[in-house]
Amino acid sequence: VNTVLGGTSTKRKKRSCSCPDLTPSDEFVIDHTKTTDTSIYVSEKDTGTIWVVDMDGCQCDKMVDAETTTDPQAMAGLPPDAMAVDQERLYWSNEGQKLLLSVKKDADPNHLEPTVEAQEDVSHVLSYGDHMQPMPDPSCLLVTNYTEQPIYLGGTNTSLQLQLPE
Repeated sequence: VNTVLGGTSTKRKKRSCSCPDLTPSDEFVIDHTKTTDTSIYVSEKDTGTIWVVDMDGCQCDKMVDAETTTDPQAMAGLPPDAMAVDQERLYWSNEGQKLLLSVKKDADPNHLEPTVEAQEDVSHVLSYGDHMQPMPDPSCLLVTNYTEQPIYLGGTNTSLQLQLPE
């Protein structure tokens, strides 16, 4: 278990962190689309503001600012009930407002224009694609021959007990 926000990790103590005191909601999504820069998109529980946070919980940037905007379009769908991310966009939905919205991940939060993707019953948001399922390093996937024999400990007509050598 790794506390990302609100913790006092060793990495946070050694760096100058930009994250304010956030109370994250239950909605978050991990962005695996960049192999060198994994980040977390999280919604603030009290305001609905969506933040992008590094994996150490140290560097935070507002992605969708629900606190200072007066533009109803920019406030649409906040707070999110579900979030997803792909290579270019962050998606979020609000079931009560029946909206699915998105914004480019590289958009300027001060000039944010969310795109309404759907205006119907939306309850979940998922991203699909090879880039969303990071695979381990190929060297971890090499299978070696297993030559050890298990030790038979006993069994019944519905079970078998074996001890595998370490």
